[in-house]
Amino acid sequence: MRALLIVILLLLSSPMRASAWGPGDFLQFSAAFLTNLAIHESGHFIVGETVQAADGRLEFFVKNNGKFFLGLSSVSRIDRKSRLPYVMGGPVASGMTFEIALNRYRSRPNTFNRSLLFFSGTELFWYSIYSFYLVPRWDTRLDPVAISEETGLKPETILAISALQAIVNGFRVITGQDRLVPSFTIGKESATFRLSLRF
Repeated sequence: MRALLIVILLLLSSPMRASAWGPGDFLQFSAAFLTNLAIHESGHFIVGETVQAADGRLEFFVKNNGKFFLGLSSVSRIDRKSRLPYVMGGPVASGMTFEIALNRYRSRPNTFNRSLLFFSGTELFWYSIYSFYLVPRWDTRLDPVAISEETGLKPETILAISALQAIVNGFRVITGQDRLVPSFTIGKESATFRLSLRF
């Protein structure tokens, strides 16, 4: 846990010209958050369409059964075997966002690109902490809880995987090297977490 906090602090502070944050930086930071949120939820929606789930909906800043959601993708009916790929559609989309943002950041390290790296590269970690430890009851509308339900993985295991992903992503940003690359992949009935070693 300490290693993750160090990486996050380094990620937030690494290379940026020495200047104070202004309104433009705040706008870029906010735009990066909203961009990642939109792509994450769209990932669920796209997978839902691919597996022919019924009545796919994509909503933002909505209250659903008494709970407020920044983004919520839902379907009225989905094949049981396709539920895990659907739930993982968001994390997979965020992982793809991280890869694109990393390439852009290396050529243009501005506030938007750095913020998008942070949100997309650490999203599942923060989402897991929120879902398992800050929400008062087990809510399967939250991705980490749904992942646990679908796979049988304990919350601690999901948190460990998400922390490993965030740490490796952070080191890639800080070192500029891609020797170890974390990723989630999905099939029609499965999802996999991989750590690829590149030479």
